[in-house]
Amino acid sequence: MRHAMGLLVLAGLAPPVHALGVRDDVSAVVNRYVDLFDRGDASALAHDIYRIDGVSADAKQTELAAQFKHLTDEQFSNIELYGVDICPAGDDHATALMRFGLRYTFGGLMPPGDQAKSLDLAKTADGWRITGETAAPFDQKLSCKDDPAP
Repeated sequence: MRHAMGLLVLAGLAPPVHALGVRDDVSAVVNRYVDLFDRGDASALAHDIYRIDGVSADAKQTELAAQFKHLTDEQFSNIELYGVDICPAGDDHATALMRFGLRYTFGGLMPPGDQAKSLDLAKTADGWRITGETAAPFDQKLSCKDDPAP
């Protein structure tokens, strides 16, 4: 009986099964984002990663292409991803906080150094997409309201 009660308590502390699937899916999107960003693939990012209301994929591609041109001119090499915290909000929405730095081709971090970005994600008919993003303080903590697991 005591063993069964212990299992029930532990089960109550574990994240819901759907939350684990959402975390895995969102983590895969963030990793794909980093890969495409490192390659400077504005088209794939705009069409396969982003879905921002009021912004067409073509407009997002143009914006990203200009950003990549600027970064290339500054000798951008790659994103160094330090980590991602994910908070599921049901089965079809999540928030992710990614911490990263942009590396020069010759080493070292590009200004402003260590950075963080908060990403809003939604599951669409085409899969998970970033629906919004904002810069965040590097030391910001992501608080998951409905989910006890960080």
